[in-house]
This record gives sequence, structure tokens and C-alpha cells, in this order.
Amino acid sequence: QVISRQEMFVIMAKLFVGADYDFSAVDLTSLDNFTDGSAVSEWAKPYTAYLISVGAVVGDNNELRPRDNITRAEMAVIICNYLS
Repeated sequence: QVISRQEMFVIMAKLFVGADYDFSAVDLTSLDNFTDGSAVSEWAKPYTAYLISVGAVVGDNNELRPRDNITRAEMAVIICNYLS
């Protein structure tokens, strides 16, 4: 079963900071830096914005492609970016 990039963003953000983190306090304006930032589903916006704020998600050609399927390689990049 494949999952979308935004679904992976949610999973990774929750794994990185834990279930107690208040994602409702995340500033969503970083999504505006991407041409398709408004395409991120409402439920995924705070998690995606969090990953952008910590440099784990940098986009591709100024796009997040939130509804595209994510590859294992793309997931590995997100994990490496977060850990470094």
C-alpha cells in the first residue's frame, strides 16, 4: 500500500517530537514558500510546517507535492535532514 507525502509528513513529525507536542501552535506561514503549499490538506498542515521549520522537508523545485506518493528514498532524505 502506498501513502502520500503529506501522510508521511504527519507520521514523521509525530515520530520526531512525540505525541505530546502541540502542533496547533506551529506557524503555518512556511507553507506559503511553496507553490503548492495551499494543496496540503488541513489535517496535515501543522505537521508539514513543523518539518519545514526544522529543515527536514525542503521541497522539490519549490513544490511539496503533498498528494503524490512518497518513495523510500524521499523518506530517507527527510529522516537524514531531521537527524542532521
